[in-house]
Amino acid sequence: RGLAERPQLLAVNKADALDEEVDEIASELTRITGKQVFCISAVSRQGTEELLQHIWQLLDETNAALKVEAEQMAQAIIDFTTPLLRSSSSVRS
Repeated sequence: RGLAERPQLLAVNKADALDEEVDEIASELTRITGKQVFCISAVSRQGTEELLQHIWQLLDETNAALKVEAEQMAQAIIDFTTPLLRSSSSVRS
């Protein structure tokens, strides 16, 4: 998958230093991108737990989607090769 198809998230760091501006910045970024914006501070750990929970959720969703995709590919291979295997075994008999 290309970068554009991968899950994305936005985080504004140094939220503790931005004080009141951080909410305005986050609102504007949300309006522009249509994505949820996480306001975090690595120093004070403000917002980091919420961000980590969101990352875990994205990973779970991505893994579930990849599992479905892998199962579909495996079934397609089985569907494609089964007739070939049957015809080659009947040729040998």
